Amino acid sequence: MLVLLPPSESKTAPTAGAPVDLDALAHPQLTPARVQVLDAVAEAVRSAAVVESWGLPAAAAAEVVKAGMLRDAPAAPAARVYSGVLYDAAKTSTWDGATLARAAERVRIFSGL
Repeated sequence: MLVLLPPSESKTAPTAGAPVDLDALAHPQLTPARVQVLDAVAEAVRSAAVVESWGLPAAAAAEVVKAGMLRDAPAAPAARVYSGVLYDAAKTSTWDGATLARAAERVRIFSGL
C-alpha cells in the first residue's frame, strides 16, 4: 500500500545542509519535469518587481521568492520539513533513519510546487 500525504502550510525550513538532489528523489523519471518547474519558478521570481506586480500579500510574495531559490536552498526530508496537525500526530520530526527509509518505500508526500 502507498500512503499519500498532502503538503502542510506549516513548515520548518532547514537552515543548513545540501540542496535537494533531484536524482535521489522518488520517481527519478520525473526529474526533467522537476527541473523545468524549478527553473520556471526561479525565472518568474527573478525580479522583485514581477512578484510585486502579482499583487500578492507580503507573506505570500515572500514564499514565492523562497520557492525561486529552492535549487540552492538547504534541503531535508519532507517528513522533517512539514509540521501541522497531521505531521505532528505522526511525529514525523522524530523519525530516525530507519523509519525514514521505511517511509520512503511506503509514503509519498507531494509538493504544492
